[in-house]
Amino acid sequence: MRKVAIIIALQRYADAAISQIKYAPADAQSFASALEALGFDASDRQMLISDEATKTTIESRIRKTLTALAEDDVLYLYYAGHSFTIDNRNFITGYDSDLDDLEHTSIALEWLFDTLRRSACGEAAVFLDASNANMATEAPTASSQDEFKNFFAESKHRVCLTSCKPGESSHTSDDLQHGIWAHHLLEAFTGNTDTALKNGTLLTATALQEHLSAEMPRTLRSTLTGIHAQNPCLYGSPDRDFTLADISSLQSGEKSNDPAGANQLKRVCLYAETFGDIRKLSGFIKAHHQPPKHTGAYAEEFVRKIGQVDVDEDSEATYQRLRDIFGFKRKDVQTDSYDGGGTIITPYFDYNVTVAMQLDDASGYVLRREISNIREPQQLFSEEFVQTFPNDFDTLEFETKSEISIDDLIDKIEDLEDDSIEVTHDKDATYCEIGLDSSNLTIHVTPRNFRLSLPHASSPKLLVESFFEVQRELLQDHGIMQLSFYQE
Repeated sequence: MRKVAIIIALQRYADAAISQIKYAPADAQSFASALEALGFDASDRQMLISDEATKTTIESRIRKTLTALAEDDVLYLYYAGHSFTIDNRNFITGYDSDLDDLEHTSIALEWLFDTLRRSACGEAAVFLDASNANMATEAPTASSQDEFKNFFAESKHRVCLTSCKPGESSHTSDDLQHGIWAHHLLEAFTGNTDTALKNGTLLTATALQEHLSAEMPRTLRSTLTGIHAQNPCLYGSPDRDFTLADISSLQSGEKSNDPAGANQLKRVCLYAETFGDIRKLSGFIKAHHQPPKHTGAYAEEFVRKIGQVDVDEDSEATYQRLRDIFGFKRKDVQTDSYDGGGTIITPYFDYNVTVAMQLDDASGYVLRREISNIREPQQLFSEEFVQTFPNDFDTLEFETKSEISIDDLIDKIEDLEDDSIEVTHDKDATYCEIGLDSSNLTIHVTPRNFRLSLPHASSPKLLVESFFEVQRELLQDHGIMQLSFYQE
């Protein structure tokens, strides 16, 4: 069974006459993150943001995806953007929608519903954060809802939740840095509320609708001035309460055993570095050796040579632990020893240990132990991995596939004016460090690298869980979309 999501968010349009929608990309990214934790693999989460979301692209992506789905597959379709009504027919807009020709430059929901109807897809949930109150079209009537009611009532395997009734606006909150409906939707999908659950663990469409209907009026009153009508709607079969997700694993932390976000860990490196005086290395013989006084090629070679014994001992001990705890056979594991280093290649990951001279101290060495080339990310959460490396690593590095704009990242954090998060950087903004009141982690960001460090070596499971927790806080709580962890 595949879990597939198409996530569309329009903050701006090619037609400048169509108003922008604040926080739509932030809502979309956060929803993608929430789905990842619920088992939607990165390869099955498709995102179209602003200028990517043209009419042609939206229709093509939906048509191709639905055609490829099988009977036991699940589809989530999320849309944040403007909608409108003409002759009681409902439309959603694309980036290239033209205010002077809306009907022919936008996507008709009857086309979407017909495409869903013809698909073999077993279950489909549609989330529409769209309002037509600000579009220059006819005022919708009660019959504008008939299109939703008729389509979703005809099947027990489809459901739709909308952020408001036709003719209402879907409001945003500068305090929340999200749309208000999206904020409460995310509360439910991330397991941060009990009121959206049935039997304490199941997120169902009915329970979610009740949660949205109860919480949104309070949030509208507390975050906006004046009176604002926004009534979320649920469309579905009256004979079945559609189950959207089982969030028991989020509540208990069991998701760590096989987390949906584990695919990211293929671009992660775990390591720890030990620093010391080279006279403490096993190969240093006091009667024959003197510490180097200057850095250089000779000094570097000397440190690698006298540290080789320590490297080999570490490699041998790690090799034996891997065989004993994981039960690897000899042919499952490859080993290699080279000048100042050693490598162990397992079916799941590579282990490397190296010794080198400290960059700024000719008399000091650094011993680095590292896990990299992770092929089976879920193994990092296994009991075998924890037993093999109980308290061995203090740093996690994540290599991004696209470059991070450090300038934009700094500006975003500073513009938040939030005392719970701070940023420091060098004068040329070649890197920055992010501090969170909620943790004692050190977060270092360069254009191609996101590094997370604990104050001391700890369980690799804790380190990786901290990585996911920081992601959620930066993306969902603070809306820092300049840090995109989900490129594939």
